[in-house]
Amino acid sequence: MPKRKKKRNLKVHFTSTRDDWETPQSLFEELDAEFKFGLDAACTYDNCKLKKYGLGIFTETTNALTVFWEDYIDPSCKAIFLNPPYGREIRHWVKKAYEESRDFGFTVVLLIPSRTDTLYWHDYIMPYAEVRFIKGRLAFEIRGEPVRNPKTNGIQYAPFPNAIVIFRGSYK
Repeated sequence: MPKRKKKRNLKVHFTSTRDDWETPQSLFEELDAEFKFGLDAACTYDNCKLKKYGLGIFTETTNALTVFWEDYIDPSCKAIFLNPPYGREIRHWVKKAYEESRDFGFTVVLLIPSRTDTLYWHDYIMPYAEVRFIKGRLAFEIRGEPVRNPKTNGIQYAPFPNAIVIFRGSYK
C-alpha cells in the first residue's frame, strides 16, 4: 500500500497577526533611487518610508482606497510606492494602483506577494504591468528593524515569494 502524503500546512502563507509589515529599507532605497517616489500610498506614520521628506503620510483614518492619490503626491514627482496590507483586500489595492496609474499617468510600484494564481494578478498585473520577481525571501521590518523569530531570535523571512509590480501609466 502506498504511503499517504503528509498534508502541508499552507495556512501560514495566507494569514498573519498583523498587516503593517514595513518594506526593508535597502529595498525601498533601491526602488526610490530608480523611481523618485512622491507618495507612500499604504503607509502609516510609523512605517512610512517617505517620512523624512514629509511626504506620503496617510493616517489610519484616511482610507487610501477611496481618495485620489494625486491629491496627496508631491507635485514634482510622478511615482507612487505601495506596499499594501497583504490580507484578502489586496485585490482592491492592486485595482486602485492600476486605476491611479491609468487615469492620472502615475508610475505605481507595488511590493506584493507573488500570487500568480489569483484573479487580480490575471486581471490587472499580467496585461498591464511589468513584474520583477524577488529572488529569495524578504525580511520585513517593524520600526526599522528586521522581524525576529520569537523562538530563535533569528531574522524571520516572509513565508511566501514577493514581486515588484510596476504600472507605468500608459494604458489608454
